[in-house]
Amino acid sequence: MTQYYEKLTSNIEQLRNIFFIKNEDRDFAGNYSEEQKLKVSAYLAFVHAEFEHYYETICLETAKNSVIKFKRDNIFTVPILGLLAFSDKTSINNQNKIMPIK
Repeated sequence: MTQYYEKLTSNIEQLRNIFFIKNEDRDFAGNYSEEQKLKVSAYLAFVHAEFEHYYETICLETAKNSVIKFKRDNIFTVPILGLLAFSDKTSINNQNKIMPIK
């Protein structure tokens, strides 16, 4: 497991302990109070946010590592090419140099 995944699972477990309905409070017929419904909705929203943060962190680290590798070794990686493809600020000239668009 990566440190990011461990943090994700730890945060989700904490959210579960805060918001999730305890076994003794469960009504298997589905009759829940408005407060219980709100807590479940909050739990789902926060878990969604945790997953977003997890993926954004991995993407940011991948992008940073790709830039470092390009600057150090002048190697185009798939992530760096993706960043360039969706950037309107740079282009690649015929010597494979990244140039700012003027």
